[in-house]
Amino acid sequence: MTDMTAPASPIAQNSTSTLSLPGATWLLAKLNLKLLFRGNLWWILAACGALPVLLARISESRHAAETAVASAITLLSIFTPLLVAGSVGEEVEKKTYAYLWSRPIPRTSFILGKLLAYAPFLFLVFFLSVLASTSMAASRGGGATELAPLVAGGAVAAFMLSVACALVATITPKHATGFSLFYLLFVDNVIGGIPTSIRYLSLQFQARTVMGVHEDSIVPISTSLPTSLVVGAIMLVVFWYFIVRRSQKLE
Repeated sequence: MTDMTAPASPIAQNSTSTLSLPGATWLLAKLNLKLLFRGNLWWILAACGALPVLLARISESRHAAETAVASAITLLSIFTPLLVAGSVGEEVEKKTYAYLWSRPIPRTSFILGKLLAYAPFLFLVFFLSVLASTSMAASRGGGATELAPLVAGGAVAAFMLSVACALVATITPKHATGFSLFYLLFVDNVIGGIPTSIRYLSLQFQARTVMGVHEDSIVPISTSLPTSLVVGAIMLVVFWYFIVRRSQKLE
């Protein structure tokens, strides 16, 4: 968890002039990354990212890669609430963001700064986990896996899940982590497994579609990538609309 009051903010150096949205977002992203690496959560998440590698080692060789990727996605759906929802929710609940409002910065940079800091970190953990686990699966005779779709799907998942968790945190800051975990594990994940069109409303299903996992593993062959991308884009716009609305009401 992070606290925006911990170090001296670089925004204080620009308090006499209005920062643009990109400028404020970049400064806040650097501040959030500094706070992240000063704590213990980052290395705990990184260490847990080794679990898919272990699964790839002990699973049946022909299914090792699929098992590892599925577990990496599940871990991502746990890591994101812990990091994004926990950070945003804590600051909204404690109102430590009020320090920022004394500076002339756009309010949406408060959320964007966290997304810019945390989404790439989550993607990096996912990517390294998938790279190591698929290499392990290949070494056991499971066949080579195309990394490009997995990388693209991982990027989609890290960003979309981060935005969703940020929205939940602005709505229910006191229980942001718990509600986000419940939504991703027991709502989003379940919806993604329903063999009807409603599965396109699942963020994890959209990521798996981009990854192109087929046949008897995660995603059925009939999955439509264009449909998934369109639905994902619409959901992202809706999520961001409500995040902006909520951020403007923070006092």
